[in-house]
Amino acid sequence: MKTKLNLLFLLCAFLFACEDLLKDPLENTKWELVSFVVDGNEGTPQSIHRIGFSLKDSDNYFEGETSTNFFEGFYEINSKTSEFKVVGYGVSGGAEDEMFNEEYSFVKLLRQVYSFELRGNTLKLFLVDGDVEGSKSNYLSFKKVK
Repeated sequence: MKTKLNLLFLLCAFLFACEDLLKDPLENTKWELVSFVVDGNEGTPQSIHRIGFSLKDSDNYFEGETSTNFFEGFYEINSKTSEFKVVGYGVSGGAEDEMFNEEYSFVKLLRQVYSFELRGNTLKLFLVDGDVEGSKSNYLSFKKVK
């Protein structure tokens, strides 16, 4: 009887530990873009451009802002396989302007995200390279703000 209780206790502890592994590690976090590599071009946001986003509660909702725009939408995440996909978003704010091309490009790139990597306070969102997923040569790199 005592052995069965011990096994039951260990099984419950294991199940609770597994549940934590499946949680969204990005939930309730805020990020700011610090660098990017797109089509072989490496760069950092211009100092006049502020680009960031927050991943909200367990409804997989996100919102973000650039210097001129606000955007919000929903994402899907699989922590086990590191898959990350923006499933829809909307943008409101300033008119598209050559000065703010970088901001519009960033928002459009969200549709190309397929995977993520989280290391400490750094988040990389990997972009589809052409029609190919799996390449990690194109990405957006963020630092954790909150």
